[in-house]
Amino acid sequence: FLGFIDNVNEVLNAVDVCIYPSIREGFGLSILEALTNGVIVYGSNNVIDEFSSYSNFKYFDLNDDISKIIVNDKTKIKREDSYKQFNKYDMKKYIKKIESIYRGEEYED
Repeated sequence: FLGFIDNVNEVLNAVDVCIYPSIREGFGLSILEALTNGVIVYGSNNVIDEFSSYSNFKYFDLNDDISKIIVNDKTKIKREDSYKQFNKYDMKKYIKKIESIYRGEEYED
């Protein structure tokens, strides 16, 4: 446990796989950070469906032997390009949307 750090991307560069054996999970920001960095992420089937469309996210059942799943997985992702699939979470985009709502304007994506 590292506590509060501001270089999460550097830590994630040293990681090959993240496992989230959650019993209950809302929107997992740490999952999003790992996926954006190109890490292969295994989330229990209790993780929300938001991440299911990303090639480096895999679901597993908590009753399964995760070590067998990881050993047999041949997923490869070009890490330097992985962030491009997450542009829908761009904070600048959301700020513009919120500003237009407050001004009573129509927001166009």
